[in-house]
Amino acid sequence: MNYRYRNDDEMKDSGVEWIGKIPKEWNVTKLKNLATIVTGNTPSKNDEKNYENGIVQWIKPDNITDDFKITESKDRLSTYGLKQARLIPKNSALVCCIGTVGKVGISEVECTTNQQINSVVFDNKNWVNGFGIYALISSRNEHERNSSKVVVSILNKSQQGNINMPVPKSEEQQKISKFLNEKTAQFDSIISKKEALIEKLEEAKKSLISEVVTGKVRVVKTDDGYELVERKKEEMKDSGVEWLGDIPIEWDISKLKYIGESITGLTYSPKDIVDENKGILVLRSSNVQNGKIVFEDNVYVDMNIPDKLITKIGDIIICSRNGSRALIGKNACIREEQQGMSFGAFMTIFRSRYFEYLNFVFNSEIFKAQSGSFLTSTINQLTISNLNSFIIPLPNFKEQNIVVMYLREKISEYDKILDNIKMQIEKLKEAKQSLISEAVTGKIEILD
Repeated sequence: MNYRYRNDDEMKDSGVEWIGKIPKEWNVTKLKNLATIVTGNTPSKNDEKNYENGIVQWIKPDNITDDFKITESKDRLSTYGLKQARLIPKNSALVCCIGTVGKVGISEVECTTNQQINSVVFDNKNWVNGFGIYALISSRNEHERNSSKVVVSILNKSQQGNINMPVPKSEEQQKISKFLNEKTAQFDSIISKKEALIEKLEEAKKSLISEVVTGKVRVVKTDDGYELVERKKEEMKDSGVEWLGDIPIEWDISKLKYIGESITGLTYSPKDIVDENKGILVLRSSNVQNGKIVFEDNVYVDMNIPDKLITKIGDIIICSRNGSRALIGKNACIREEQQGMSFGAFMTIFRSRYFEYLNFVFNSEIFKAQSGSFLTSTINQLTISNLNSFIIPLPNFKEQNIVVMYLREKISEYDKILDNIKMQIEKLKEAKQSLISEAVTGKIEILD
């Protein structure tokens, strides 16, 4: 399907800032006049009958992705629990209205939601299902703008219902919906392939690190740089650790407690939190992203902090406790610009003179496997005792330095490629969002 941009003389002012100009024959009306808005709820968790042998998905905001998809919820309501819930028909729009206000997911099956989601049910013939979903996707910023902001953003049913929406004739809505289904599918296909490539590259990067830090390959310095040479069987010895297998004859193995110090982070209370220019930054899980320190969602405190809880160059900061198991073990090395900060109680610092080498070990399968081994249904943290017991293959300083130089170079090459692909994905997502917005506000006309 093709399209053209409408001329200015074909347009009129909608009177709504987020919509802008619309075709002269289009109308604007409030969301409450176009669909039924249903706020979800949470049947009592104290009554097991509400959830045992559940048959219907109970969706929460973390089940809704930024790509408008809904992941399967682990929580399901039973027939008994459904009596206290509100069943949402398939092909409805689930809109987050607390926290990440405006994020939209499309229900592919009948479901229920918690109170953080308002479901938009398309039961009005004046608003075609598909068009309505795309219009809601386009209005995310308007949802956020209309929310009440106290501690978190909240958009209630009444506020959402008063958001203005574009309304073309039903035939044009159907045409726009069909067009966007086709175009967004094309975007999604390209994005999916690039995401799959990222996954392969990340696996290749991890595999390279693991092969090098376990000594399966030797890093040899040459006139042209470095090369990898597979070690022969006679160059290896039994490590004595079943899961580690053979290591180079000249290497040692060591528990972390013998080569450094593990330090639990700072405990503070809400009254200790101050503005940026009045306190010291406390690094938390949100500040560790993809093996690097980022300064997002920062917290500052004003209190007396022991010297050992102040970051130093070479400290490896580890997420040791988190609601999400997947985040436990993520880490980053403190560099010059991040020294002199503190770190929270859910984080651990490992301080060692071997930090350059250990920085790679901590981002290998060796560390990941040992981190996961301590997580159970009742334990969701990496304790100091656990961390200290981790076993690390350890070459001499000279070989460590060669390994570090080689991996720095190779990982940098991988990261440049990965950053480029991620940038391409972001541009594709922006183009997709822009096309949706232009279509649902009539800036473009869909041609047969």
